[in-house]
Amino acid sequence: MSLQALAFVSCINAAAFKSQPVWDWIAAAPVQDLLLLGDSIYADGSSATSPMDMPADQLRQHLSQRYRLQLAQPQFAALLQRLGAGHVDAIWDDHDFLWNEAAGLPLSQGFEHREKLPVTNACFRAFSRAVAGIAPYPDDDNDPALNDPAVPPPDARPSREVAPGVWLHLSDGRSHRTYEGLFKPPLPERQMFGSKQQTHLRQQIELRPDAIHLFASGSTLDTWRKSYGNDWLWLRGLSRQHRILVLSGDIHENQAQSWGSEPDAGLPLHEATSSGAACYKLVDPIPFVPRRRNHGLLQFEPGRLVLRFYKDGQEETKRSFAIDRASWQRVPL
Repeated sequence: MSLQALAFVSCINAAAFKSQPVWDWIAAAPVQDLLLLGDSIYADGSSATSPMDMPADQLRQHLSQRYRLQLAQPQFAALLQRLGAGHVDAIWDDHDFLWNEAAGLPLSQGFEHREKLPVTNACFRAFSRAVAGIAPYPDDDNDPALNDPAVPPPDARPSREVAPGVWLHLSDGRSHRTYEGLFKPPLPERQMFGSKQQTHLRQQIELRPDAIHLFASGSTLDTWRKSYGNDWLWLRGLSRQHRILVLSGDIHENQAQSWGSEPDAGLPLHEATSSGAACYKLVDPIPFVPRRRNHGLLQFEPGRLVLRFYKDGQEETKRSFAIDRASWQRVPL
């Protein structure tokens, strides 16, 4: 019986990267599932006009053009076809949601950009359905699927079993987020997910106490700990009693971290970050700024999970590691 594996990536700029060999490298591996961890289109990158300055109808056209561009990228389209329906999941981050560090809570409470939220919700939902093989992305920007103000944010999607006893939970770290930069509220008032989404995710995890839980996050746990302490404490509390591995993106680097050395910590919490599938170290191409072609693989072995990280198709062996399923401790490869 062949082993199962899940590829995880983030940060893809098809407007600047016409060729994306990362999908060929993933297709060459024994991969059954693909997880897109956000920044899949860079709506605010490589564009003469910022989404901030676009009315809602123009934003719908712009987002749809970017989503269609990525879906039509030949290497990406070939991988989607190889994996088949039901084997690709996507979450979003700021560059899909609207623009850099965009936060849904203040936007929903204001007037200047509030009409853009139903647009971005509908466009992302259409993209998620397209990569999952549910329905193609609409060709017409006026399609009802892209003009439905009742489309909810992606904050309560069902969890999925990606391997026996391993469940994937998709989070929405933008719709209910408070500002991270200028005018940010004091730490006790900051949030990424909101109490309703936290309740949904906690219930999905507690429903399966003996399972391994993959938590998909657009932001790394360093961001949680630095700027969103309440969300960090919430997740760390869950991870003391449940086997949780966070898969994250955003930073245009590969990275691995674990927490759990403090006394009486319960189970450790692990994180694997792979970011920069097809982008530059910065959002837009600038001379001498290095490109990024990174991806990660999560292999499901009988007694352990194996995390492997790749740069330009070559494994970064110093970053790769394994987790023992029973003890939930890191073990040598």
